[in-house]
Amino acid sequence: MDRLHTFVYELPDGSRTTVSRIPSSAERTLRRLVSLMGEDQSTLCVWQMPDGADLFDLDRTEWPRVFLRAAGIADAMTIEWRRVDQDGVERLYTVGRGTQRPGEPVVAIEFLGRTGRAPVEPDEIFTAGEAGEIFVHYLHTLAVPHHCVLRQSQGSAMTSANPTFVYEVNGASFANLPNSPRSYEENLRRMLSLVGEPGRSTFALSKLPDGRSIWDVTRETLPSVFLQAAGTAEAMTIEWRRLDEDGVERLCSVGHGGHRENEPTVVIDFFEGTARAVVFPDEVFTADEAGEVFVHYFHTLAVPDRYVLREVDLTPPIP
Repeated sequence: MDRLHTFVYELPDGSRTTVSRIPSSAERTLRRLVSLMGEDQSTLCVWQMPDGADLFDLDRTEWPRVFLRAAGIADAMTIEWRRVDQDGVERLYTVGRGTQRPGEPVVAIEFLGRTGRAPVEPDEIFTAGEAGEIFVHYLHTLAVPHHCVLRQSQGSAMTSANPTFVYEVNGASFANLPNSPRSYEENLRRMLSLVGEPGRSTFALSKLPDGRSIWDVTRETLPSVFLQAAGTAEAMTIEWRRLDEDGVERLCSVGHGGHRENEPTVVIDFFEGTARAVVFPDEVFTADEAGEVFVHYFHTLAVPDRYVLREVDLTPPIP
């Protein structure tokens, strides 16, 4: 029996799963996934892994940047295809049937609890049954069926009313901050509670520029300002890299405030003891305290005013 290449699908909560390489099983899986499109699962993205690679072999920066994805509900969804054209340039297209169009897209497909919206033409709306056939065709050909027509998009039509935040764990990979099945705030608190678990020594959060999605950035082009934590759920340090009014980016350690001796003395170990941060006692946070700081940052891009900041000198000492 001929086997498929390795494909991966991603759901709104950021989870990624490999698809069976047995064609009949893979086809059933994709048809089932598009049939479940709705309030709890309003987006689906599928891409092929490089030959010989496994989902856990690559970090986020090495994943393929071409894909097929859908957004909406089982009765009405839109489909986008990002591909490499013959001139070697990656372009994003909205898939349609090709009937007469009035001009500008006039129909709005809502998703992600109505915080996301995709303006499309009437012929660019598909049912789950129709979308299932397109995704199955993509499994076998890495293309959409020839009878479909493509409308090039300058940016994704699948935009969200909420800003796009990405998170990093251990600095090894990054992903969209999910808001399903929990809210953004609940997910942030949960992720902070897991700091210190195996493979989770650090957690960082940053906001992408307006109009950009996770597919538009690589590790090298991620925002240079962020909020990050390291340590364990019982004792972690928080650092905020921000752009100050003088146009200079500075890294600051966040603290509760209070009396401080001359030099910081509390050691926060992370990366299984191979790295450490030395901080003042008031710069140690529990996961619950850190969760409140990160939630505030999510809404304001700042830490609460009651906290104090200490600039961290990254200049290496002179031997």
